[in-house]
Amino acid sequence: MAPSLRTEWWETKGNRMIELRTPAEIEAMRPAGRFVAEALATLRDETKVGTNLLAIDRRAHDLIRRAGAESWYLD
Repeated sequence: MAPSLRTEWWETKGNRMIELRTPAEIEAMRPAGRFVAEALATLRDETKVGTNLLAIDRRAHDLIRRAGAESWYLD
C-alpha cells in the first residue's frame, strides 16, 4: 500500500520515518531555527584557527542561556 501524504508518518528507504508537519507547526518552529542560524553565524565569526574547543562550547552555552533557551546537549 502506498503511503499517504495525509498520514503523520511514512516510510522511506532504509525503514526511516519522516514526520510530516502542518504549516502552523512549521511557523511555530521558525523562531528556533532563526536562533540556531544566528548562533552558528556568531560562533563562526568569533572562531579562528587555534580557538580552544571548550571556549567555543562556553560561548555557545552563553548564547543559548542569553536567549532564554535550553540545550539538550549542554548542561
